[in-house]
Amino acid sequence: MQTDYLSVRLFRLKDPMQPFDKSNREYMREVSFGTISPQEVESYKSCLNIVEPLFPLSWWNDKQTYFEMKYSHTTEYKEYFDATDTCIRYLKHKTFDPINAALQCKSTQAQSKDLDKGQIEFTDANVFLNYNERHALELSDPFVYGEYTIKKDFGCQHHLRGAQPYCDICQKSFGCDICHNDEVLDHELNWKDVKKVVCCNCNKLQDINHKCKYCWFKMSNSFCHVCKEIITLDPETEPCYHCQKCNKCHRNAIEKLCITCPECNECYAPKNANDHICSNQEVNCIVCQGQITHNTDFVTLICSEKHKIHESCLQQLYNNNQGHSCPVCRKSLLDSLTTQKQQMTVVEFIVNQKPDLSSHKVNIFKCKDCNILQADLNYFCCRHCWLQNVDEIADVVLTSKQFKCLLQGQKIEDNVQYQKEINQFGEDLQTYKEVFSPIHSKASRFLNIELKHGVWIMIWLCAIAYALQYISKR
Repeated sequence: MQTDYLSVRLFRLKDPMQPFDKSNREYMREVSFGTISPQEVESYKSCLNIVEPLFPLSWWNDKQTYFEMKYSHTTEYKEYFDATDTCIRYLKHKTFDPINAALQCKSTQAQSKDLDKGQIEFTDANVFLNYNERHALELSDPFVYGEYTIKKDFGCQHHLRGAQPYCDICQKSFGCDICHNDEVLDHELNWKDVKKVVCCNCNKLQDINHKCKYCWFKMSNSFCHVCKEIITLDPETEPCYHCQKCNKCHRNAIEKLCITCPECNECYAPKNANDHICSNQEVNCIVCQGQITHNTDFVTLICSEKHKIHESCLQQLYNNNQGHSCPVCRKSLLDSLTTQKQQMTVVEFIVNQKPDLSSHKVNIFKCKDCNILQADLNYFCCRHCWLQNVDEIADVVLTSKQFKCLLQGQKIEDNVQYQKEINQFGEDLQTYKEVFSPIHSKASRFLNIELKHGVWIMIWLCAIAYALQYISKR
């Protein structure tokens, strides 16, 4: 049985000021990033030409593994990557500036060519640094990058593996214990109970070990005689060790970087601190309310360390188009790059919108992220985070006089519902003139028309008065 896995060639740029062409890459090492599902294979195939920034070159050490180099700098890592492990160093604005974004939407700068286009993700001129700025940063603080390829090796969808566990009850072998437990419902297979395995290279049944006694094929990169688990993990990216304190094998961890929980005396890596679950503490999935254990695949949401969810439940939310906000607090779960892209999209829409001012209607809504009540005319957009993660509350129809005050940025003195929020929107219209320019341009014509109507009414009233006076004299 063979499965697909990601192989990554680590490289640096030979000339930091030149593009990411393959001729400008100095390759340093090749590592494996584990198995991928058939669905992920298709997803990765579409972006294999895109390289990924991994960590600063200053962290590189030939005597250390990829895992050690990356996770020995947990504090510094936060300066380059956000909570979703997305690189943020190329963002144009660390704090989103809607006025600058609006000016860029109107300029031709966003259409400028980038020599890195198609080779690295950060080439949208609206959101990221331009080519010269990006490579000047590379010159002062060079990075290690990853070039992905898809390869095949022995294993199942869960792990690369040189041997398959043999179940004495079923009297046949399976890809792994998870494959067995998914297929067989009347009993479970635990690695500690496995006595025999089938070599993936010669298909011969034998006692469990890290090497095949028939063909001498290396079935495992690391083998624990206590846990007896055979996994061909790449020590570079997925180290494994057996802890004497908690008598357990730890994957994706090295002993010198692990800490011991004072509550349950169990070890975990600092990078997994938010995901650690004490054995004497019950944690439930926020969607299905099923118990989350160390053996289940789960995710800790970025909104709160207490919000944990099964990966399968999260995937189901995405399938239903509900995976972009937390089911509990309803805050946005977007990473930094996606957030900035959506903010730019929102501003671009507002800049190019065609507002309807004829109805005198104002929409009231509440932002789920900022928890602030706000008003707008045609578009539900929070003016604090510039996202659309909002709840509609009510509609307020203003009088002609009140609507004029709103468009001119003047205070509405009359007692109307949601008066504070409506007046704040009037102020924001003036503050963000570049963003709300369509409303300003249309409002000026709207107010001029109203003014002209008033002048004509006065003229007609005067004409009627003179006519009546003339008739009365006769």
